[in-house]
Amino acid sequence: MDNLEELHKSLLEILDDFDTFCKESNIEYSLAYGTLLGAVRHKGFIPWDDDLDVMMTRENYNKFLSLFKNDEKYTLQKEQVDYPLYFSKLRKNKTTFIENIKYRKPYRNIHQGIFIDIFPVDKVSKNSISRLLQTFFSNILISQSLFLRGYQTKNVFKHLFMFASALFIPCRKAMFKFIEKFNLNTDYDYYCSFFGETKKILINRDWMNLLERREFNGGGYTCMTNPEKYLVLAYGDWKKLPSEEERIAKLHARIFDLQKSYEEFLK
Repeated sequence: MDNLEELHKSLLEILDDFDTFCKESNIEYSLAYGTLLGAVRHKGFIPWDDDLDVMMTRENYNKFLSLFKNDEKYTLQKEQVDYPLYFSKLRKNKTTFIENIKYRKPYRNIHQGIFIDIFPVDKVSKNSISRLLQTFFSNILISQSLFLRGYQTKNVFKHLFMFASALFIPCRKAMFKFIEKFNLNTDYDYYCSFFGETKKILINRDWMNLLERREFNGGGYTCMTNPEKYLVLAYGDWKKLPSEEERIAKLHARIFDLQKSYEEFLK
């Protein structure tokens, strides 16, 4: 078994435990992004993919963050508390997945075990100006978070925007509150994953509020309804496989180990 197969097996174990916890706690989620694409197109992992993503409405997301307690097996890396970005990670203890990231203080010694990403989706304002501000503020917050994390890029525009956004760090809380305040609305049509991979895609409210179980690597996990419609919006012709050259199975980890804790490599 190669590293990617081992990683997929470990990620599936995390997903199994996450799914069990959510069912027992009456928390709803959906597979997300490439993981959702894998469920629909491959009935499992995209063979060359090395991560696993889920998404939740903000209400379910906050409920998960409040109810899940760290234990011997897992550590919940909460957004803006244990991790500088605006989504969370469920990390498996006593494992290692150290990426090529030079974290800034105070994140240099954060948990770096194998993980699944957990993304919130927020209600979108029906007011066009407020909707634009939600998107604009989320872009600034993402850039600020990447700056704080120590993200490096050769793209000059991204580099300048990231440093410019750092000037607004004192406004972080106000911008975030503006984005999420619309979750109190009962009159809305769409959700958006403002802090995720498909942050420009509007997700029909019924797709996230009416969920279904889909096959994924032999098991059944929760997905939004009409995932095919979402995948068209997110990826275009999602049924078409990328070229052979693009189907490269590669771990985005500098150090990967299923038996040793990341702490042993940070000494």
